[in-house]
Amino acid sequence: LTFGEDLKSLPNVESLGNLAGWSYVRGIDLIEHQDSIYAAITSYTKDQVTIINFGTSITNSPVWLRDLNNPGIIDGPVGLSLYSDGNQLFSLISSNLNHKVVLAQFSADLATEKLYEIDNTINPTDTEIIKNGNQLYAIILSSAAKMYRLSFGENINLNALPTAKPIDIQGVP
Repeated sequence: LTFGEDLKSLPNVESLGNLAGWSYVRGIDLIEHQDSIYAAITSYTKDQVTIINFGTSITNSPVWLRDLNNPGIIDGPVGLSLYSDGNQLFSLISSNLNHKVVLAQFSADLATEKLYEIDNTINPTDTEIIKNGNQLYAIILSSAAKMYRLSFGENINLNALPTAKPIDIQGVP
């Protein structure tokens, strides 16, 4: 969607095409990382996350970069969140079918990744990474009407990953 001068304008819709085999696309996140804009897109039935690159402008035609397909680890991905920390790019992926959240740490050129499983969630459906002050957190939503928090500290420490802690939402009717 291109909104023109402001968000109150009626947007123009432009098809960017599709990638062969996309099926039950459930989630997308965009991030600017190392002078390029990347999108990560989940395909639920293919157990896959696709990374595309828009280059330096969101108005460019995107180019397929690669797919993450790790059966048994990424099963039924739904939502995801990208986080850039200098030269490091991370993605927090909700792996709905095996009740896990998967943290992907990408190599500098995004050609490879290491995957880390974060347990203690039920049917995760979406994730969001946020920096609050100097602390890094993630919120995880669940189709089981639950919400979880991850507390990473000042950065993502792969040697001490947090456990998902349920959030008690006050005042829910």
